[in-house]
Amino acid sequence: MKNLFFKRLTMKLMITVLTIAALGLQVDLYADTCKDKFPNNTPLWAGPYDIFINPELNIAYPDTGAAYWSLKCTIPKGAKLELVGKYAHARYLSINSYDAVLGAPTDSLNDVQIVPDPGSENPFLPGANRNSGHNRNFTVTILNEFSPEDPSQREPNTLYAKAGDEDELVLAWRIYVTDKKRDITGGVGLPEPRVILASGEVLDAEASYAVLSIDPTTLPVMLMDPQTYYALREGLVLAQYGVIAPPNYPATNPPVFKKVFNVNESVSCSFVGQFLGMCNPAPEYSVGQWANLDNQYMSVTVNRGYGEIVVIRGKAPVTPETYRRVPFMQGDVDMRYWSITTNESIATTKVADGIYDEQAPIDENGYYTIVVSLPADRPQNAQIRNGVTWLEWPENGDGAGHLDDANLMIRNMLPSSDFEHAVQNVTQPGDESAVLGPYMPVCQYMSIEDFEALGQRPWKYLP
Repeated sequence: MKNLFFKRLTMKLMITVLTIAALGLQVDLYADTCKDKFPNNTPLWAGPYDIFINPELNIAYPDTGAAYWSLKCTIPKGAKLELVGKYAHARYLSINSYDAVLGAPTDSLNDVQIVPDPGSENPFLPGANRNSGHNRNFTVTILNEFSPEDPSQREPNTLYAKAGDEDELVLAWRIYVTDKKRDITGGVGLPEPRVILASGEVLDAEASYAVLSIDPTTLPVMLMDPQTYYALREGLVLAQYGVIAPPNYPATNPPVFKKVFNVNESVSCSFVGQFLGMCNPAPEYSVGQWANLDNQYMSVTVNRGYGEIVVIRGKAPVTPETYRRVPFMQGDVDMRYWSITTNESIATTKVADGIYDEQAPIDENGYYTIVVSLPADRPQNAQIRNGVTWLEWPENGDGAGHLDDANLMIRNMLPSSDFEHAVQNVTQPGDESAVLGPYMPVCQYMSIEDFEALGQRPWKYLP
């Protein structure tokens, strides 16, 4: 009788699944399991650069919602490298190439730009089925060539990875927000190599590894020289202009996010230019620190001398909801992804804490509220249940002895063409508030007591 009961129960479940499928609804049989687990790296890919898995690879201001892998290799002369992989179950993926000296991105391909292999589908396209377990294959070609000046001359699915006179190529593979209970690779593993020699011979993965001259070392950390950072942070450079560094230097009250046009300009303006009225009004846009070409950034330095906590408020851009294995890729969004992180300084480039869009509670008006503080200074009402996200102040401050310092960073990724309020649309320093409008994060310092006095719904009483 017991066997008959289970047979009937199984039959009912199968009928239910088939009925749902017949109605055109999405069924994810593995919604609560991590069915596919793959190695965190391979002989091709160094990493992962993920602070939860490899804290020692906390470099270049990593995003807490993403995982990264790097590849340094030399392709045989006249050959090309193909990366054979599957689209991850995730919010986003991309591959970038870099200038190895500057850490600046030179070319990129993101998920929607990668055309699937015949018979496969791209799950990142608007409206696409995200949860299909099969037919997710793609092939990307890597060339040791400069990108064509005329974009129309680009070959499809091709990354032009040459950056200078050196033959070694430097690449980074990124995956953001893997689906719930998927592994770090998004449940598909990492792309494998296939080299096509100048003779036309096609090598399998094992033979490809043998000819690629892979450098297994991780990416170098692009840190500011310690003596230079000391001279800037202690106000010695500012003093050369006859100006004494104000209290809580270089932070200001209130803190104001500024777009990062390039790292050198941002550092120069933050430590010197803003106090002399000498920031470059039209800096060249050229980011470093192994940045992602699909992201643009804003940052600000804050200091606890103005208040134990920093409160950040802003309207949240609409992004696709993907983490809980939503069946189809949402198309009517403002951008693909946004996040806020707390970090140390250019002295270490380490991240301390962070949150991405889906993790932030949004109030009835579409705004997020974030409190940044040391754990001991966390207000009692800085809780998700109160509509507030709490982020940890870096334990080591700027990482160079100034425990009251912190750096805040905001990322905007792939804004929609009709969304005018993204960081990407800021073309001149100082225009951030005008361009972002209500999406511009507004910061203020507060005491613990003042924030707790706002009660159980503190966001209702904040500007």
